[in-house]
Amino acid sequence: MSQIQTKRILAFIIDMIIVSIITSALQSILSNIFQPKEYLFIGVSIKTTYGFSIVFYLIYFFVFDFLNQGKTLGKILFRNQVIFPDNRKPSIINLMTRTVLKIVSILILPIAILLYLFNNRFTLQDHFTKTTVIAD
Repeated sequence: MSQIQTKRILAFIIDMIIVSIITSALQSILSNIFQPKEYLFIGVSIKTTYGFSIVFYLIYFFVFDFLNQGKTLGKILFRNQVIFPDNRKPSIINLMTRTVLKIVSILILPIAILLYLFNNRFTLQDHFTKTTVIAD
């Protein structure tokens, strides 16, 4: 495994730990809001739950992408940055697209990990936005 792969994995783990701690604390505080709700729609009972963790992951990554050029706390700690292959910095739209695709990757995490480890550092977000992550 290359140095950048290791740094990316460690940065991702740091981000997941931070988000997990914050979402756990907020869910405890706001537990009444995030309880499953049941609705009756045309005689059919529909049970809904709010994916607070997913929502908070989105908020976390969107905020860092928007305010900090795609550098989350994990990327800052490991001195990683998102760029295009020609060293240009991605636009806000590119960074937001990366965030949405990163959330998709989190939802299919086992597959995303295998692709990353065994397919030349392939990630959905880098592949579709034509970006890469480098170490400063």
